[in-house]
Parts: sequence; structure tokens; C-alpha cells
Amino acid sequence: MPDPLLFIPGLACTGRLFSAQISGLAAERDCLVADHCSHDDPVELAAAILAKAPPRFALCGFSMGGYLALEIMRQAPARVSRLALLDTAAATDTDEQRARRLSLIDLAGKGGFDEVRELLMPLFLGKVAGRDVDLQAVVAAMIAETGSEAFIRQQTAILRRPDSRPHLAAIDCPTLVLTGADDMLTPVSAGEALKNGIPGASFLVLPDCGHLTPLEAPGAVTAALRDWLTWDVRGHGLARLAKKHYTDDVYCISSGRSKMQDRPRVPVRRRRTQQERREDTRAALIEGMLSALIDVGYSRATTGEVTRRAGLSSGALQHHFMTKDDLVLAAVEYQFSEVRAQLEAVSNDSAADWKHFITRLRDIFAGRRYMAIWEIVLGTRADPTLHAKVLQHRVQSLKILQSLWEKVVADRFDDKQRCSDAMHFTMSVFRGSVFYDTIAPDGNFAERQKEMLFDFLEGQMKTRSTG
Repeated sequence: MPDPLLFIPGLACTGRLFSAQISGLAAERDCLVADHCSHDDPVELAAAILAKAPPRFALCGFSMGGYLALEIMRQAPARVSRLALLDTAAATDTDEQRARRLSLIDLAGKGGFDEVRELLMPLFLGKVAGRDVDLQAVVAAMIAETGSEAFIRQQTAILRRPDSRPHLAAIDCPTLVLTGADDMLTPVSAGEALKNGIPGASFLVLPDCGHLTPLEAPGAVTAALRDWLTWDVRGHGLARLAKKHYTDDVYCISSGRSKMQDRPRVPVRRRRTQQERREDTRAALIEGMLSALIDVGYSRATTGEVTRRAGLSSGALQHHFMTKDDLVLAAVEYQFSEVRAQLEAVSNDSAADWKHFITRLRDIFAGRRYMAIWEIVLGTRADPTLHAKVLQHRVQSLKILQSLWEKVVADRFDDKQRCSDAMHFTMSVFRGSVFYDTIAPDGNFAERQKEMLFDFLEGQMKTRSTG
């Protein structure tokens, strides 16, 4: 199994910040979100995160989460297999930044947390995203969920953080540095300093993005993290990373000469082919579409919204997909291919029992990412031709699911029809769960529902086998 991916959000942010990335990557590895609100000292906070973290993990820190990620690299570097630093910095605050933090702490402590939110909003979002009322609502919700007390602890921890620049050269794992081109809090120069200090680090700058890149360009950030998670460590040092090429306006500033010349030389990663670059661009656009479908729905998942989330230009979209319909069908095929691969992997796992298989079905079909498919199924009803093509994909996927279901559980049913009915009943439960969660979110309901479903299915198997 690949190492779990641990996300650490930033100041006044929650796990919602990484919702698109978690949806996009959870099928490939476990994704966890750290609690970064419990202490007002960065050393203690990093130690608390490590105490709850897996033995070894990939680490992605955003802004304040990046400060804590660098502290974790000082405390337990051997536990981190790879590092992503998003919109963050190694240096401590300037006098101006420190004064602003102290002012916000004072304001929050005096009951002015609503005013704090209004002051933070223009600093968090770039010019383009700042006009998006849906993104503003997400940011406002995260700030409200954080609350004034946790906000004060976070700001205090940030003020107490040490200068990480002297420790950057010791980082010895595949490292991605990413920032928004219009980030006012941690500008491109801060990212360049990280890139220059960390041996072999790769640096990616997203255009038209402010500070909250995971929200402002979710498709591009997800694609960048997926690529980062494939980088290999060879020999004793960090595998040199070839310059990462992105099409159109997304670009990467590659690292300079490695500072690890005294270590064994390792092969340079080959340059990606034009076909690979095309596939990456298509993937970013599709991820942008899936993210938009989940967050704003089919009718508002416009091509402009998709390109903004993908961090690409409209020209890139038109080059790869002539119409929105083409992109919709590509997203359906992309999602169903992903689902098929997940199902086949589980069904081929000899150590997995039927309960594990059904749990994975629940994770896939009742997960937030699958909401994109329902948005497409429902949203295309007004276009009979497009709707029919979408349903063709669903029929094909259902056939594959039926085959895999029978492979795992058929021997528990004497009657083939009863086995098929059990599958459709299970899927109906999961589909209902998707819609129920949108109107009455309950974090514990899914587990209770799963146990009830297991009891029901076991009863059906016993009834059938003894009858």
C-alpha cells in the first residue's frame, strides 16, 4: 500500500480546503487531515500531529501547515516519504506581518471575529477568485468553523515559529513547492527561497491564483500532487527531478544545480513526451470539471469555471475539447475508468473478504467525488442525445460491477437472482446515502448504515443458505 497522505491546512482553514484534492486522490491512498488547532506553540503542535500520524506518510502543508511541515521535518524527517509545501515560506514574519497578526489577535480577542473574517477575505483569495461568491462562502465557513479561540492559538503558534531557512538543505525527500502567482501573503519570492534551499525541489507557480490555491485551482493542484506522488527516491539521495512542463499558462520553475553533489549520483528523470504533456493537460481539465460539478453543480460548471479551476487557459480547453459535451463525456469516462480500476483491485485482493469489498463500494459510490456523476446524469436530461451517451457508460460500468460482485459474493447465495438483487439493494442504499448527506450531514451515519447493511446481507445469506 502507498504511504498515506497527511494534509495540514493553513490559518483559519479546515479540511474543506483540500476537499477537491482528497476527492481526487483518496482512491489511490488514504488521505488524512491533521488537527492544527490544539496548541499555540509550533513545536508542541508538530509533536501532537506526529503523535496521531501514521508511522510513515507523505506530507502536504499549506501556509501555516507548511510552517508545521517544516517543523515536522526537523523532528521526524525519517517518517516523511515526500513533502509538498503549498503557498508557504521558510522565513519568519517581517515586522509588518507580525504587527498585522498581533492586531488580528487583539481584534479576535475583543469579540471582533466577524471583522477578522472581512479583513482576511481579500488576503486569501486572488483577483479572479475574489469575485466568486461560492468560494467566498467556503472561506467564510472555514473561518467560522475555526472560531476565535483556535484562530488566536494558530496565530500565536505562527508568531513563535523559528526561521526554517537554515534547515532546508537537510531535507532529503521528493519535494514540491507550489504557490499562486498573485499570492499576497506568501508571494512567489517565498516559494523561490524554498526551491533554492531544498535540494532538488521542484517549483510550480499557478497563474491567476491568490493564496488559497487548493480552492482557486483545485484541478491543477490535484494534478500536481498526483504527479508528485509518483516521484521516486533512488540510491541514498533525492532523485533529480527533470523540469516539469505544463502547457499554456501553468508553468514550473525548475530547481537549479543540486546541492547534493557529494552524494551518489542518480539518474535524471527523463523529459516527458508531448503525448504525456497532452495527457496531463487533459487530466487537469477533467479534474477541473469534476471539481466544478461537485462544488457548484452541472448548470454552473461552465467552461470558464473549469479552466479557472484547472489553472489553464480557454485556448487549452478548446484545443482538447471542442465542446462542453466533449468534456462532459470525457469526465464520465475518466470517472468510470477510475471506478473500474478500484473495483478490480479490490476484487483481485485475495486477502479481502466480502465486507471489505462492500466497504470499498461504499467509499466509491457514496463518496463526494461520485457526486459529479450524479450531477451529469441529472443535468443532461434536457439533452436526450448527450444523456443517452452518459447512460451508456453507466450501463457498461454496471455490467462490470455485476461481474465483480458475483466474483466476490456469489458463493454465498444459492440463487443467482437473489445475489443480483442484493447488489442492486446495496447500491440503492449507497445512492440514497449520497443525497441524504447533502441535506443532513452526519459524520457517523455512514458507519452506522454500513453495519446495518452488513447485518441485513448476512441475514439474507443465512436465510437463503438454511432455507
